[in-house]
Amino acid sequence: MCLVIMMISFPLYADVSGEKRETPYAFSMAIQGGFLWGQGEEIVYSGNNYRNNSPYVSQLLWDYKPLVLAGLYLDYGPRYPWITKGLYTSLSFKYGLPLGTGIMENRDWLAMGSDELSNYSQHDAFSRSSLDELFEGYGSFTANLLFGYSFALINRLWIKPYGELSFMRFSWAARDGYWQYGEYLYGDYYKPIDSKSPINFHYGPIINYSQNWFIIAAGIEAGVNINEHLLFSIFAGITPLIFGAHRDDHLHVTKTNTYLDYLFGGLYINAGITLEYYFNRKIALALSAVYMNLDGSRGDTHISEFGGPYIIHQGSGGGGFSFMDFALRLRYIF
Repeated sequence: MCLVIMMISFPLYADVSGEKRETPYAFSMAIQGGFLWGQGEEIVYSGNNYRNNSPYVSQLLWDYKPLVLAGLYLDYGPRYPWITKGLYTSLSFKYGLPLGTGIMENRDWLAMGSDELSNYSQHDAFSRSSLDELFEGYGSFTANLLFGYSFALINRLWIKPYGELSFMRFSWAARDGYWQYGEYLYGDYYKPIDSKSPINFHYGPIINYSQNWFIIAAGIEAGVNINEHLLFSIFAGITPLIFGAHRDDHLHVTKTNTYLDYLFGGLYINAGITLEYYFNRKIALALSAVYMNLDGSRGDTHISEFGGPYIIHQGSGGGGFSFMDFALRLRYIF
């Protein structure tokens, strides 16, 4: 009990002479855990084959509700950013645990001259669990490298412009669900779903899907040293510098197709807050909440049907995501 009280009551910085005995820069490492909450989006655009007024042929929404994460965090920079200016950098890695994440919903607009749904399906969604291969593998993880310069301001304030390199891999498996299709016409055309459309149940694997995002972004952070133990910061970043390489495998025996999407551009934004409590000058606990959204990325789709050669459909692929990222980080400062 006495040890706990000593840890909590030990100030972040003791006095001026104490600060001078410490190096102005510090390296720290942390374990972190948390979860993502939101959805990934897979889009098939109509291209030049206009059937109706809908901008989509198909839209699939993949749940992370939630995706449980665990990982490591490293950083190096000014020990007290409200006192010392200088370069800083950080590296974060989070891995998604192989658990159920909610549902996958698929909506199709394949009715000629009608904007109503022609197909709808819903299946259970799971986070896939292996890091065997980069493009065809099964893991969900994120890796972020951040670098910038920290400026100390007056009244215990600081500001940090930064650049960020991110790789985000989101990977799902869908199984066990149902679909409802409107009356089949010909080719890939259907009538809209109505009260007479039958519901068909499916058991077993149906679709595997992965998104691989490479992102270069710029942002800015501002923070304040509230008291001897507590720091608060807020940050935001934005970029159109986005590349996506995604894979969709349809596993049903009547449709064993593979779809590869190569996407560019769009808009990625993130914004968040961090509250960090220092038990002493060596140990700190941080809680953060970050909103991440990527929208409007678009490119070509390469389709292989039943193991055949790939055929390119220009401009028909799209994707994105919208997540809240909640994390708890226990940090040791050297």
